[in-house]
Amino acid sequence: MKKLVFIALISFLTIFSNSAYSQCSMCKSNVENSTKGKNQASAKALNGGILMMVALPYAAVTVIGFVWYTNRKKRRAN
Repeated sequence: MKKLVFIALISFLTIFSNSAYSQCSMCKSNVENSTKGKNQASAKALNGGILMMVALPYAAVTVIGFVWYTNRKKRRAN
């Protein structure tokens, strides 16, 4: 169980690391072309939106895994 929690934590924290800001090449090129010499706020907003879309599946898998684990533990106790 400790290994599973550790792996889930590392996976979740990886989303928010600086390396996650590279995203896909299509999004990056579109943002670079649309914001040349302008305010970078739209690029940061797009990057934040992409990170939120990536975080949701991780959160869902974590919740489902936790519910599954607790239900399995209860069944074994009975």
